[in-house]
Parts: sequence; C-alpha cells; structure tokens
Amino acid sequence: MQKVNNRNKWSLSIGCVGRDLCYTLVSLFLLTYLQFTGLFHTAQFLVLSVIIVICRVWDAINDPMMGTIITNTKTRFGKFRPWLLIGAILNSVTLILMFTVRMESGWANVAFIGVMYLLWGMTFTMNDISYWDLLPALTSDKKERDNLTTMVAVFASIGAFASGGLIPILTPGNMVVAYRVISIIWAIVFVSCQLLVFFGVHDNKHD
Repeated sequence: MQKVNNRNKWSLSIGCVGRDLCYTLVSLFLLTYLQFTGLFHTAQFLVLSVIIVICRVWDAINDPMMGTIITNTKTRFGKFRPWLLIGAILNSVTLILMFTVRMESGWANVAFIGVMYLLWGMTFTMNDISYWDLLPALTSDKKERDNLTTMVAVFASIGAFASGGLIPILTPGNMVVAYRVISIIWAIVFVSCQLLVFFGVHDNKHD
C-alpha cells in the first residue's frame, strides 16, 4: 500500500485554502457586487442572471470533457498538476478582470461579465478536476485517502469561512474599490496555494 507522506498531505490540504477563498468570493458575492455597484438596471441584471444560469448548465457539460482531456495528458509533471496550475492562473486572471473592468454602457457590462463568468467557470473546472483527481492518485490505502480527504475538507472550510466572514467586513463604503482589491489579494493567495500543490505534491505516476 502506498502511504501519503507528510509533504504531500500538507501541501495538498493547505492548497485548498486559496481555491475556496476565491470560489466563495464569486459564488456568494458576485451578484451582490453587481447589484450594489451601479453597473446595471433591473432588466440588465435579470438578463445577466439568466446568462449565469446558462453558464452553470454548460459547466455540467464541460466537466466530463475537461476530465477526458486531463486523463489523456502526459507530461513530466504528471497529468494532474499542469492543468491544476494552468487553471489556477487563468482563473485568477479572469477573477480580477471580473471585479475590476467596468464598461461604459450597461449592456456592454452584461456581455463582459457574462463572458468572464463563463471563462471563470471553465478555468475553475480545469483546476477543480485536476485537484480532486490528484487526491486518489497519492495513495491506494482507503484509510489514508479518507484521512487526506478530511484534512482537505478542513482547509477548504477555512478558505470558505475566511472569505465569507471577511468580505462583508471589508466592503462597506466604496464597494467598487473594495472588491477590486479583494479580488487581487484573493487571486494572489489562490495562485500561491496552487504553486504549493504543484511543487509540493508528487503524485503516483503509475495511477
């Protein structure tokens, strides 16, 4: 049975903090940001809400497609870690653009945010599938996998609760500037955490 060494265990677990930090920013606070920063009138907001729902449906279709691409990847860094890092970097860039770029017209903002949300979902899928597929590749021992999954879940909760707790405290006042700064800081944390996973985790290339 292949055991999970401490380096793999802690690198993979801590790496989840940045992922859920950013995921919570978008999943819980994107619509709040859009609603209270004066980007749209009611009709535009409703159209964007429909676009977001369509993007989520596309995510369900895109997931197995991305999984197939990752499974067939062969590199000197394995099949999972390259996509994990590429997804994190692209997702972070998309995240920053989503919270910093403001077009001159409302409908232009609808189109821009719609495209950014689509790209955000697709790039997060790159990282997400790679990250969770990496976990079972580290050990064939069920008990070890269960323990590792528990550790990852704990650190994921830390990221989610930190984001959910800090953002309402940090955003009163000028929300446009606050969300812009938060998106940049959160993105840096995300990429840093995934760099830790990329260099700190050595997966079993035979799996």
